[in-house]
Amino acid sequence: MKQLTVFTFMILLIASCTTDSNRAIEHFKKAKELLKKDNIKDASSEIETAISIDSTNIDFQIFKAKIIENTNNYEQAILILKKLLDKSYKLDTVNFEIGSCYFGYGVYFLMKQNDEEKGKDCFEKSLTYYNQAININTEYFNAYKEKHQALHNLHRYDEALIVLNTAINLYPDSIYLILGRGVEKLYLGDLTGAMFDLNKSIQSNKLDSVDMANAYRFRANLYLEKENTDQAIIDLTDALKFNPKDEFALAIRAQCYRKLGLKDKACEDYRKAADLGYISIYETIKEYCN
Repeated sequence: MKQLTVFTFMILLIASCTTDSNRAIEHFKKAKELLKKDNIKDASSEIETAISIDSTNIDFQIFKAKIIENTNNYEQAILILKKLLDKSYKLDTVNFEIGSCYFGYGVYFLMKQNDEEKGKDCFEKSLTYYNQAININTEYFNAYKEKHQALHNLHRYDEALIVLNTAINLYPDSIYLILGRGVEKLYLGDLTGAMFDLNKSIQSNKLDSVDMANAYRFRANLYLEKENTDQAIIDLTDALKFNPKDEFALAIRAQCYRKLGLKDKACEDYRKAADLGYISIYETIKEYCN
């Protein structure tokens, strides 16, 4: 009778654990859906509930860091992720996410703080973790993707191109990688090669809205290299149709309008870019628009 009681208790305990695990996973799923909708507050609440139910689930901790990263609190996110490095679980993902946090921090310093030195330091740190992720998983697409972006922001365009070509060998059908290769060719001075890759990217209709905007914006830069300001404005306007929050497209189009002597249009775009977070553009506004 005593053995039966213990057995019954164990069954109930296992059932309870299974139920708790399922409840935690449901909150985790809700957090992921909410983050997709940019509902940071509720996503944070859901992941905290999931962790309170099951604090041993590493995936919950990784996702918590991702949510925190979206609030620009990069140091806290990095701290959470670094504690997971000794757990021997999804180390490629953890290293990638740390790299991604440092990359985001670098962009933050450049765009919000106008601090190029700190931005550069963060991009350098991101490379360390992207390399770790790739060493663990040589087919980690997003690690190649962000590594090339970090190298680009460090003005190491030749290295960025090597990373892209390596990734293209693994993923020859990736239009995103073709787009990136076109960008690096542009910065390396291969205008013909850049035009081919950028045109292929745009004509594929396989890019999401943000990447399509990037493709048009970089092709506009190419037209500016060719002194074709009017076509550059057309491409930048198309970029903004796909991504109205592209502050870079606004800033470049403002420069085009300025070149054509259209001060009112230029200043309108400068101010829109500033409102979207391009803080360093205020120096230009101060000098040109007031």
